[in-house]
Amino acid sequence: MRTLYKIAGLSLFLILFNACASVEKYNAQIAKPVSVTDLRADVDYAYENLKKRHPNLYEFTPENALDKAFDSLKTSLTKPLTGREFYKKLAFVIKKIGQGHTSISPPFRKQTKAEYKKRGKREHPLKPLRFTYLPPHLWIKKVFNKDTALVGAEVLEMENQSVSKLMQTYDSLVASDGYNKTFYPKIKGMYFAHLYANLHERKDTVSLLLRINDSIFTKRFVAKYTKEEDKEKEVDSLATGNTLTKAERKIQKAKRKAREKWEKIHGYDSYTKEVLREFKILDSLAPKTAYLRIRRFKNGRAKKFYQEVFHQIDSLGIENLILDLRGNLGGALHQVDEVLSYLSLERYKVLKQAQMTGRWSYLHPFLHSHNAIVKTLTWLTLPVHSLYFQLFRIRKNQQQVYLKIRQAKYKDPKPNHYKGRLYVLIDGASFSASSILSAHLKATHRATLVGEETGGTFNATVAGIFDYPVLPHSKVKMRLGLMVVETPYRDTPHGYGVKPDIYIPTTRMDIDEQLDWVIRHINKTNAKIKNP
Repeated sequence: MRTLYKIAGLSLFLILFNACASVEKYNAQIAKPVSVTDLRADVDYAYENLKKRHPNLYEFTPENALDKAFDSLKTSLTKPLTGREFYKKLAFVIKKIGQGHTSISPPFRKQTKAEYKKRGKREHPLKPLRFTYLPPHLWIKKVFNKDTALVGAEVLEMENQSVSKLMQTYDSLVASDGYNKTFYPKIKGMYFAHLYANLHERKDTVSLLLRINDSIFTKRFVAKYTKEEDKEKEVDSLATGNTLTKAERKIQKAKRKAREKWEKIHGYDSYTKEVLREFKILDSLAPKTAYLRIRRFKNGRAKKFYQEVFHQIDSLGIENLILDLRGNLGGALHQVDEVLSYLSLERYKVLKQAQMTGRWSYLHPFLHSHNAIVKTLTWLTLPVHSLYFQLFRIRKNQQQVYLKIRQAKYKDPKPNHYKGRLYVLIDGASFSASSILSAHLKATHRATLVGEETGGTFNATVAGIFDYPVLPHSKVKMRLGLMVVETPYRDTPHGYGVKPDIYIPTTRMDIDEQLDWVIRHINKTNAKIKNP
């Protein structure tokens, strides 16, 4: 046993030592231009990875057209480029695949151990800001620091570049699912600062030219660095245990545990002070009406949240439920399954069996993980893990390989499932898992969908399990889904999102146009029922 501990300790030391050395080497490598030969080799490496593991590569662009696009990219590479410069060119070709989950990101300089120790962890200068894009205007939607007066300000320029020019540049970097168009303005607004960082070297200061009413001014934002000792001091400043009695400390501990439980159930973000799952009663606006917003299908004790919410809906006799999926970019499919178990009126299944390119595709991201611990554990458990999957979870049918997933089984709704009227708010940023949920509710005529076409397609997407290969010379990182995640329903024409029953685009920052329509509709419906 002692020998095993020694081996584990030595392995951990070597991993950490190599990590420190590799950061220096990595930073030096990405700073240098890559030769034309190596850039072209990276193009081949990227395309080969896509052909081997992407299960629906030619769904929206034929094979000959995609071959031509990659060949043209190789021909256009006539001089050395940095990884970021190469990223801009490759992203334009990756976009042609027409899969929003398939993307690339440029190499970024990493903080060295010395830099981290001296200054702390770096945050992007625009981290406190959230943007929304209502073409042709970009607005500051939320601010998560003291500059709350900036909410509602229009962004005219960033680092002396006009918003219109930046948005045109972003068009070549962002891919939507299929032929959908509503995803682009939403994601360009939500990820405005992130996309800018992909195109430019990181700086500690960023300037925005803003307009509030008739006032135009420049606002400078500075990157924040946080040290671990700063966090510890902050925690210590909040600790008052030494001045409390034993009984008071016990009460304080119980309150803290209750708060932690609440945060996990609701998916609370301590930075933004927002929750991923929000529920409230809207009786002051419309009788017997509730509002459920799901910002993402991830984090925390979601199952417990839905148990509590739908118990409350049932006990209060709620007749109108508004489900808000706007801005929900997706997440865990088992959470979609959980929500559907409360909203479906009859037996249902979320998806068809997941299609892959090969029997071992699902293992590739783990066997070739960039995390040494994950990679080691995968290899150690490979015999048992593989035996289970190959015998019980993998099926081959007419040259097609499928992974059996729980969401592909028919299930009965919960005993206390909601039976009343359901309204679903959707927009171009309703993507991936939230599009799957919307498609189910649309196909079964379970809900009235209000807003804009979803960014994710109705019929299927390529996601589920992801691989993250890194191009060897440029260090551009790829992200590609390994499974065809397909709904049990089909919509025509193929390649578009879930269409709303009531089309209401977002045109203003100060009014929730979709929610207001639903409230008015509920009140009109109630009035007709009361006075037929």
